[in-house]
Amino acid sequence: MCNIVSNKEPAKLIEFEVSARFEAPESYKPFHFASGFAKPLLPVLTSHSPNILMYDWRSLPFRIVDKQTGKETAINTLNAKSETIFKSPAFRDSIVQRRCVVLLDGFFESMHIGKQIAHFHIKGKDSPLLRLGGIWKEWKGEDERKYNHISLVTTPSNELMSKIHNMKKRMPLILSKETSKKWIQNDLQKEEIENLLLPFPDGGLSAVPIHKDFLKKDFDRTSPEALIEFDYGIEKFW
Repeated sequence: MCNIVSNKEPAKLIEFEVSARFEAPESYKPFHFASGFAKPLLPVLTSHSPNILMYDWRSLPFRIVDKQTGKETAINTLNAKSETIFKSPAFRDSIVQRRCVVLLDGFFESMHIGKQIAHFHIKGKDSPLLRLGGIWKEWKGEDERKYNHISLVTTPSNELMSKIHNMKKRMPLILSKETSKKWIQNDLQKEEIENLLLPFPDGGLSAVPIHKDFLKKDFDRTSPEALIEFDYGIEKFW
C-alpha cells in the first residue's frame, strides 16, 4: 500500500518538467511528507484541463454489500489495485473515464527485517519528478462541497520494491514521460489501459534508508536529518 508521499520540488520546477502551469499556484506548497490519511491536496494532470490542478487524496467511505449475505465491506480508496481495478465498483468507472497523473518527487515504504522495520524514501533516478498513475472522481463531502478525489493505482512490485516492501510486494504505478501522456488520453480502450498497468522497470528508481523514527508522530520530518541516509546495519542492495 502506498499511503505516504513527498514533493519538495518548487512549483516552477514542476511546471518546467511537465510543460504546464498551476491553475492556482498559491494552492501548492512543497512538502517533505504527506499521508493519505491526513487528506492532502496533491498536484495532478488530467485530460480535462491544460493546467496542473490540486486534487484531494483521502480514503472515501465506500462500502460494498455482498448480495447473498448482506455483509458490508469497506474499501480503502487511497490505492486501487491494477489487478482488480476494472471490476471494483469503487474504481471501474474512473479507470475508464477519469485517469490522472500525480506529480510527486518520491514516496515512502518500509522493509520488515525480523522485528526491525527500516524506512526508505524512493525517488526516480532520471528526473526530479515521479509521474504516478492515478484515477479520480467527484464526490460530495459532509460539508456539501464537491471535491475531486484521487486514488493511486498500484501494481505488483519490481525487484527493488520486492526487497523493500517485502510484506505485500506492491508499488505505485509509475509512468514515464511518454506513457504519462498516453495515460490521460480520453480515447484509450481497455486493452491499451491494461498495457500501461506494469511495474516500473528495474534500475529506474533509487532508494535511501531514512531515520528509524521517521514515522513517529513527534519526529521532525522537516529537519535536515530527516531524509539523510540512515544505517540499519543491513547489507546494501539499493
